[in-house]
Amino acid sequence: MQATIRTNLHSYARPASGYFAAVQRATAMQNQDTREINTVCRTDLLTHSETTDRAIVFIHGLTSCPAQFALLGKTFFELGYNVFLPRMPHHGYANRLTNSLAQLTAPQLATFADEVVDIAQGLGRRVYVVGLSVGGMVTGWIAQYRTDVERAVLVSPLMWPYGVNPSLKKRVGLVARLMPNTWRWWDANKKQDRDAPGYSYPRFPTRAVAHCLKLAQSVMDASRLKKPAAQHITVMTNANDHVVDNETTYALVNNWRKTNAEDPQRIESFEFEARMNLTHDLIAPEHPLQQIEHVYPALVKLVNR
Repeated sequence: MQATIRTNLHSYARPASGYFAAVQRATAMQNQDTREINTVCRTDLLTHSETTDRAIVFIHGLTSCPAQFALLGKTFFELGYNVFLPRMPHHGYANRLTNSLAQLTAPQLATFADEVVDIAQGLGRRVYVVGLSVGGMVTGWIAQYRTDVERAVLVSPLMWPYGVNPSLKKRVGLVARLMPNTWRWWDANKKQDRDAPGYSYPRFPTRAVAHCLKLAQSVMDASRLKKPAAQHITVMTNANDHVVDNETTYALVNNWRKTNAEDPQRIESFEFEARMNLTHDLIAPEHPLQQIEHVYPALVKLVNR
């Protein structure tokens, strides 16, 4: 069974009825991985052949793919978790200059978010979700709306881009609908040879980013009005991050703490110090600037308790 793409940003839970139903739905996602998809970027599922006490979903970042979390996923599998590594729509193509990513929309991301959590419900009695960057923002959407998530961990979530005027936030929806798309290199000098894993796209479409920010803004708006649904939320930031705006992330945490004032311990934050000089993608072991020997233990400690 595949999820039907919605036209709004509401959450519609359809949890898998059990382990085999979950595997069937995960397989349906895997069947979307055609020969055009890089073999290391396909949706992956690591299970212990039955429902376990804990299942964890890892959601990769914009222009990346499930390979970003492959090594960390194996770590949690060895800890006894069933592990789901889904491929976000329009990501993971072997042709890293594909134009497909320009078709990404906020409703697609919301549909994807619900579907991966629904699948995880049949994989574990308790469900954990970890996401990086845009994946962290999607995890934030899950944290806001899904009561059946034990812990949502937002890692450097893209709630707003670094260095972009915050006054533009209210116009994100208009930009997503009306403005023409342009392509931007992550590194305008190195282009396809930028310092990044070989499976990631070297450029991104502005239209897709606008749709990601539209979903992010919906989370921010909701966070001011009602407490988050997830049982526990952890937000990890990197003080050296020059891709996402940490101030907007701090504002999200504060909103959640205000709406959840009766139980503030549900919302926690953790920040890697600037002196560590971590890169934005602090998860992919293939990144040449990676320091997973510091990042992974901290992340495992925050999740596995």
